[in-house]
Formats: sequence, C-alpha cells, structure tokens
Amino acid sequence: MELTVATFNLKHDHIAWLSTHWSKRTEAVKQFFEETAPDVVGTQELTRRTIGDMEALLPEYDWIGQGRNGGEQGEYCAVFFKRNRFEWLDKGTFWLARNEQKKGTRDWMAVLPRICTWVLLREKETGEKLLVYNTHLDHISPIARRKGLDLIARHIQRQGGRVPCILTGDFNATPGSGAIRVLEEMDIKYGLFSGNSYNLFLNTQGQRTYHGFHGKTVGKPVDYIFTSKEVEIVEARIVQDKYDGRYPSDHFPIVMKISVSPLEQEKTGGTPE
Repeated sequence: MELTVATFNLKHDHIAWLSTHWSKRTEAVKQFFEETAPDVVGTQELTRRTIGDMEALLPEYDWIGQGRNGGEQGEYCAVFFKRNRFEWLDKGTFWLARNEQKKGTRDWMAVLPRICTWVLLREKETGEKLLVYNTHLDHISPIARRKGLDLIARHIQRQGGRVPCILTGDFNATPGSGAIRVLEEMDIKYGLFSGNSYNLFLNTQGQRTYHGFHGKTVGKPVDYIFTSKEVEIVEARIVQDKYDGRYPSDHFPIVMKISVSPLEQEKTGGTPE
C-alpha cells in the first residue's frame, strides 16, 4: 500500500484581529491540500469551529478526534483521511497524564491539557490496515514531553505490533532532545519506530518547521513523522510554500510518501507469537 501522509499544526483561531487569523488562511489551507493531496493528515490546534470549516473546504476527507478539554471543547489533534480510500475500524483519544482517561487533565507540570488521538484505518480496496497516532506535546514542560511520548509509545506497544504504524505531531522538541531520545530508546528496546522524517533532513539547511508566519527555514524541526519498521519512507519534504502570498500556518507541514507492508500475521490471518 502506497500513500501520502502529513503532519500539520494549523494554528488556532483564538485571536480574531490578527492579520494571520484562521479566517484569512482558509484558502491557503485548501490549496495546500489540493496540491499535496495527502491521504492521511495528523493536525494540531484545530477547534470544532475550524474543523467545521475544514469539512466545508475538504468534503473528500473524513476525520476523527475530540477536544483536549473533552468532547468539543478545546483544541483537537484531529486525524483527517480520504473517505473514498479508507474507513476507520477503531479510534480513541487519551490524555497525556497518569490518569489518561480523565478528560481535560494535565500532568507532569504541563501548562495545558495534552492529548493523543489514534485511529485504525483500513484501505477499502485491499483491506490493508494502518495505525495512526497524532499528538501535540506541551510547549513548556520537558518532563511532560518525555512522559507524554513514553505513554504514547507504550500505548502503541500494547497494540502488540499487529498493524503498521505512524506517529505524527508537533512535539515542541528538537532532534537530540530528551523527548526524541524517548522514541529512539523505545525503538532500541521494542523496535517500535525504525524511521522518522527528521533523519532525512539532517544534511540540509532548511530543517525548521516552526516559523511564526515569517517563513524562516534555517533551524531545527519541532514537527515529526515517525514510522514503524513495516513502513518504508519513499520521500519526505518540509513544504515551505506560500499560497497566493500567504502561509497557511505558522508551522511548515511535513509531507511524506510511504510504502506500507502488511505484517506477516495480517497476510496469513494468524496472530503474533
């Protein structure tokens, strides 16, 4: 199964008077989707109102998720996917906290509630499956970032390695930080993530993904796509384009083409040992 995936922090809509407010960026967001045609997108910072705008702009996509304060309240980590290609089999949202099912909770000195939304997708034509996790880590507390990623990795591990997996998100952490080392250590111990987007950019100058609407490209990423060993990364790029002279967000999205091999037990219908 070959597909295009992306991660994109789309900047919240909280401050109406800004020249970069969501209402002035919707056409640029639409053009990004039309030009890159991602099959699956992990988004950050959308609210229920802006998701409503996305539904109108992009009727070919379905989505799953809930707000970080519970239900429709607060920012989402919504996962969008092409409805004509995929259907969801299972889904959920958990909080990055010791009590992960307590809605609106925060932990480990996080300034805001932080969540991870996940969905198990099945390609309608082939029946092949892909597990997608999407998150937005705390922007202040390094402990919350490390603990949050550790919780996510263990959640994926509990799935038993049954399905190829990708993890997308705004981690608010640069390569080499403690948060990223958590995922690297989990790969060493359990083989969870064998590939990631930032390794493909190591020898380039324009690695920066957060630019604050100024378009700066020199620097390090804070947005990532990690992949399990069954997922081959064909190519990845940081999309630094303007659309009609406007950036769609204060983050550059990462777009990745991948080739997914079903696990052996998926092919044979068996279960893992």
